[in-house]
Amino acid sequence: MTSRSVETSMKAPASNLAIVGLAELAEHFGDHVPGNPADIFEWCLERDQHELVELLAFAAAHSIDAVKDKYDYRKTQRAHAEVLADALDLDMTNYFEATAESYFNHLTRDSIEAVLMDIKGPDFASGVGRMKKAEAAAYAEAQTKGSAWLPSPIRPAKAAAIVADPLSVDDDSGDEVHGIADEADEADQPKMN
Repeated sequence: MTSRSVETSMKAPASNLAIVGLAELAEHFGDHVPGNPADIFEWCLERDQHELVELLAFAAAHSIDAVKDKYDYRKTQRAHAEVLADALDLDMTNYFEATAESYFNHLTRDSIEAVLMDIKGPDFASGVGRMKKAEAAAYAEAQTKGSAWLPSPIRPAKAAAIVADPLSVDDDSGDEVHGIADEADEADQPKMN
């Protein structure tokens, strides 16, 4: 099993709910799982199924690398993680919200304008190009608050398919589902918080 630390690619990893949750689980299991490998099997036999499944999920989570790097050569390797996220119905909005600090400060004004056009329409995006960068980022945060919008690197695979062809996927109600186009060039992809 290989594991990669993503904290080094983040501006403020301590404020990332997923990182905090994994650290809490690591501390929990570090306090309970025996340090001597010879004692682990007997310890496992004394645990209930729920605790063992939780430990297995924690260990498995460390073997999944779904990080999309700036120069992304791992598309096929990430496919398994995307299928797993879809099967588990992973909702990244529970772990990330686009704010000025976490996202918009790292984009160009053109990219901020593109995001706002996709989420709210051209009326909300007009004028962003004339704003100062910090003002544009704060405006974008206010406009996207509560929208459940996610940047393309952390958008679920199902939503990414919608982005590729917005008319090809229907939701359960039979209504047409529209996607949001990618808002930033690879050069504008920020470090996530």
